[in-house]
Amino acid sequence: TKKAIVNLQKPLLKNNANYLFIKGDTAVLRVRSFSSNDRSFFRQCFEVIAEEKQAKLLIDLRLNTGGDRGASIELMKFLANAEFGYSILQPQLPIKQYLNKKGRRYLSLSKLKYNVGNVLRGKKTTLGRSFQYSYKPRKKHHFDGEIFVLTDGFTASSATMFTSWLKQFSDATFYGTQASGGYNGNNGGSFPLITLPDSQMIIRFPAYRLIFDENSGQNEGVTPDHFIDGDADYDTVLKRIQFYKS
Repeated sequence: TKKAIVNLQKPLLKNNANYLFIKGDTAVLRVRSFSSNDRSFFRQCFEVIAEEKQAKLLIDLRLNTGGDRGASIELMKFLANAEFGYSILQPQLPIKQYLNKKGRRYLSLSKLKYNVGNVLRGKKTTLGRSFQYSYKPRKKHHFDGEIFVLTDGFTASSATMFTSWLKQFSDATFYGTQASGGYNGNNGGSFPLITLPDSQMIIRFPAYRLIFDENSGQNEGVTPDHFIDGDADYDTVLKRIQFYKS
């Protein structure tokens, strides 16, 4: 079951359930979910971290089941040591005959978004049509210090997109328990409604494949470098980090 992770220190910045505070010599950024309005929040956070001259950053992704993809991209821009990105694959799947009216409309609109709005990013592959996206790190207020990342079994979706990028494009050290979302990608992008032919049950079906590391065959989530109990408070976490470093 999900247990509350208690923080008794007043945050410097707060947005939704996300917050930033300083504990000892470490900036702690708690990211409970990714929302579109977190993009400006993250920019404010790294401005404060730069002003405070913090050289250590703990990013807590426990209980983060995902959310807005753009917010995770914005956060990664402050941490990446190189250009990063992902691709969205529209696979050739025989699901059209099972789509109900609402599902067909929803899938058509999503395809319109990618095929028209991003036509120059697309290319044909043997598996379907793939759309490539890439992003450059921010120069202003970019964080170049030590990065520690906390994950657990609820870290998924756009949160594991973020962990995959950290694994590939930073020197972050991972703590906690294994993330649930896949390291090299997950299914999503669009979830049209499908009516199953026999039972007539209506389900949501992930129509696209998001690929974070096309060179990896690792399907499971990022495995931490060091285990820390998922319910540990920040005093315990920082002590364990110091222990593992020594």
